[in-house]
Amino acid sequence: CRGPNVERIKFCFKIFDIDRDGVLNYEEIDQMTDILMFVAKENAQYSEMFSKQAVLNDIVNFGKKNNDLAFSDSVETFQLKQEDFLMWTVENSMNLIQPFLDLTFEVCHIVFGLRPQCKHLENDIGKISF
Repeated sequence: CRGPNVERIKFCFKIFDIDRDGVLNYEEIDQMTDILMFVAKENAQYSEMFSKQAVLNDIVNFGKKNNDLAFSDSVETFQLKQEDFLMWTVENSMNLIQPFLDLTFEVCHIVFGLRPQCKHLENDIGKISF
């Protein structure tokens, strides 16, 4: 929940890596895209929306460009490694991961009973618990 942004993004990768094989396959990427878009849509501060196909194309194209070992010609057999996921979250212009990171941060504080780092965050975290 807390810590550097890179570690929080690695945690998100683990959430989406359902079979725990260290890579996101196409099915996991498809589910991740649905979740990221849903959370971004529900986030009142996030106004720009992209189509699911645009997000999937962005991820696959990024993987093609940066990952010659884990990519095959078929989209269905495409795999994205954690390092590439980290790079995608930093380099893409969609920034779909940030609303999910914020939600995860708030949920972890409530579930684990953690105190907010700053007094002004206490009100923000408390809003979603009711």
